[in-house]
Amino acid sequence: MRVLSYPRLVRYGITQEAIDSFIKTLIIHGKMVIPKSTTLCRDPDDNEVLGIALAVSDKSEVYLISADKDILVLKGEIESVRILTPQEFLK
Repeated sequence: MRVLSYPRLVRYGITQEAIDSFIKTLIIHGKMVIPKSTTLCRDPDDNEVLGIALAVSDKSEVYLISADKDILVLKGEIESVRILTPQEFLK
């Protein structure tokens, strides 16, 4: 919820109602995942996100969609996780 409320995302028209609906969908349909421990990302805070992707990558094809430069530099480096920008994913 915190990240979706960043001021730089307001320009994309993300409303509080949309954020609430997204979070509700995650709560209803999401599954708890224990992240794999990793230090692959140069930003320690992003290692948890990457760890979640790695934890589920052995069960299915995983796409990590991000505009974060610290994650994007890993593009093509992790065989089991396909890292894409939001624009690439939408194409």
